[in-house]
Amino acid sequence: MIEDSEEFVSSLAGHLRHAGYELTFARVDTEAAMRDALEREAWDLILSDYVMPGFNGIAALRLCKEKTPDLPFILLSGSVGEDLAVEAMRQGADDYVLKTNTGRLLPAIRRALREADDRRERRRVEAALRASEAYARRIIESSLDMIVAVDLDRRITQFNRAAEEAFGYAASEVLGKHVDLLYADPKESEAVHAAVVEAGRCVREIANRRRDGGVFPSYLSASVMRGAAGNAVGYMGISRDLTWRKERERELTEALSRLRAILESSPDGILVTDLQGAVTNCNRRYLELWRMPPSAASAPLKLRLEGVLDQLKDPEGFLARVNAILARSETESVDTLEFKDGKVVERHSHPQRIEGKSVGRVWVFRDVSERRQMEEQMRQLQKMETIGALAGGIAHDFNNLLTVIQGHATLLQTGRRLTPEHSKAAREIAQAAELGASLTGRLLAFSRPKKALEPCAVDLNDLVAGAAEMLRRLLGEPIKCTVDCAPGLPPVLGNSDMLDQVLLNLCVNARDAMPRGGELTIATSARNPSLEYLAQHPEARPGPCACLAVRDTGCGMPPEVRQRIFEPFFTTKPAGKGTGLGLFTVYGIVRQHGGWVEVESEAGTGTVFEVFLPCAEAGTKPAAKAPERQKVRGGTETILIVEDEPPVRELLQHMLEHQGYRVLLASSGIEALAVWQEHRGEVALVVTDMVMPEGMGGLELAEHLRQDAPGTKVIFTSGYSAETFNVGVPLREGVNFLKKPFPFQRLARVVRERLDAAQIVKDGLPLTAPEGEPRAGRP
Repeated sequence: MIEDSEEFVSSLAGHLRHAGYELTFARVDTEAAMRDALEREAWDLILSDYVMPGFNGIAALRLCKEKTPDLPFILLSGSVGEDLAVEAMRQGADDYVLKTNTGRLLPAIRRALREADDRRERRRVEAALRASEAYARRIIESSLDMIVAVDLDRRITQFNRAAEEAFGYAASEVLGKHVDLLYADPKESEAVHAAVVEAGRCVREIANRRRDGGVFPSYLSASVMRGAAGNAVGYMGISRDLTWRKERERELTEALSRLRAILESSPDGILVTDLQGAVTNCNRRYLELWRMPPSAASAPLKLRLEGVLDQLKDPEGFLARVNAILARSETESVDTLEFKDGKVVERHSHPQRIEGKSVGRVWVFRDVSERRQMEEQMRQLQKMETIGALAGGIAHDFNNLLTVIQGHATLLQTGRRLTPEHSKAAREIAQAAELGASLTGRLLAFSRPKKALEPCAVDLNDLVAGAAEMLRRLLGEPIKCTVDCAPGLPPVLGNSDMLDQVLLNLCVNARDAMPRGGELTIATSARNPSLEYLAQHPEARPGPCACLAVRDTGCGMPPEVRQRIFEPFFTTKPAGKGTGLGLFTVYGIVRQHGGWVEVESEAGTGTVFEVFLPCAEAGTKPAAKAPERQKVRGGTETILIVEDEPPVRELLQHMLEHQGYRVLLASSGIEALAVWQEHRGEVALVVTDMVMPEGMGGLELAEHLRQDAPGTKVIFTSGYSAETFNVGVPLREGVNFLKKPFPFQRLARVVRERLDAAQIVKDGLPLTAPEGEPRAGRP
């Protein structure tokens, strides 16, 4: 109470207590005291006199509004004029009451207290509302999603910062504008508005348009906004930019597509399972490998295993390994599965991990049957190479023996004191040696790479007739061999040694098909395939050809075997009984000759192989035949023989001395150089073996001799054929090279022709060698 009269204050306090108020009051009558009271206590009401010594009610009212604007203030006065009352109300007084009218004071106090409470509540509500609005604004502005509000006319009323960044507009640029501005298609904007008006909410994916015209996808959730009366005043939409998600979805789709393409293009079977073995993915190759229908991919593990166990040689072991692998989720594994049909599959498994934790397992099944077969073939090839090297060595040494046998048999035939019986025996020995030379020739052909085909006209009838006697001994007595050659058969273009090997392989194959004996027929005939035949046999060629047929009465072949007989290493014989290269070799040689092979066979009815070879054109050079039986003129020249095998060396000496030549001997290249130095200028011809000990072979020896005497003539001999030596110089059989064994007449002829051959020498080196003279030096 602001009053200078204590009596009035005491009277007024009693009046208020009497009215029911629990009263705590203080009386002040100065500005300082009022300030102190306002700071000391929180008051509910101020009652103030208007006139006081040194202070008045208007000043007190101003101080009240300054310190506590909501504190009710009632002015009391003994006499208040109308102007004073109006001024007090204008300044913020809640009421004014005359001191003489105390009956009006209580209602005025109740009204002032009530209005003060209303003012405080209103301010509290307004403050809360302002705080709520500020909080909502902060949420809207800090949201990562686009928030746009529109009124019922679809004019934009709110546009947050995320919307500014997404659309490229500042809020000030779009507020009040039509919302169609933000849609790629105005019809979509209308659809959203209609859905919100009808259902109060709309959720859908839409296409938005940026300020620069770019379009981007977003996910919109729009809800109606209502006013205080509950009526719709617009709607607010919250949109999320789907560009990043769409790009990730596209990348994921592409990644899955690439993964599926990789899985499906893999030659390996791939299976993905969870930790319990349930299939989560597999490729087509996996299903093919296990002969499963596509529906089996999603079958339970038990059913899948039942579908494959019958295919395996060891199903129990397979199950045990599967269970062991599944029990160790963190381990890798590699093992091999063997199928009953002979297929071999390598199985690899690796844990599938996500963030370091195993969630499943990836199984890779690789069919290694072909690789195993190739490895076996490589082992067979290595065996063949080893056998070939051994065969070559044996043939070389055997040829040295045959040279001695054939040479001495020939010398015996030249003697005049032999009885007819002895002469016949010598002739038989020479022929047997010649047959042995043919056999060793095949061994040498087997031991070296195929030589280039030197085409010439070959008479198949002569080839069959020449091999018939040897084949009869090879086939044995249980097999009857019949030869049926068509007269007047035109020659074919080919190599007689190779075609001889074809005939031999076909006859050996027929012999093996008749283990208990039977009949073998070798026949030749002339053919000219018809158009109908050519249409039915794709490998056949038009034009005249000769046919070599080999028929047997053996066990024959079922269709599945007949389809594979020309595959390398395919054989029906048990391990160690055959390599499967015989018919493969036949096929290769015939194809090399431009021909083809036809086979007719059924199980139990025998087999017929027909080899078709193109006929040689008119004028084709026939295979050369040396005139071995013609008498050759001898001579008196000096010949140096270099040979490490004593029997062969002595035989050559005897042969050449028989022709009248003077012979010098050396057992090695080193010894030959010493003999050369001793008889330098006397030696007209050197006959040397190609392969000799002490590190100097025939070619090295010839090089040393020609460095000393460039015109030196040389004849090379060897148990190997000329093609074996890749020396860069021409070695020609019957010209400057003799393959052991060779008959006396051939040696005499080649020696005489070599001695008589002219040779032009310039600057110490031979320039021409019309008969195949090899140049000095090695390549």
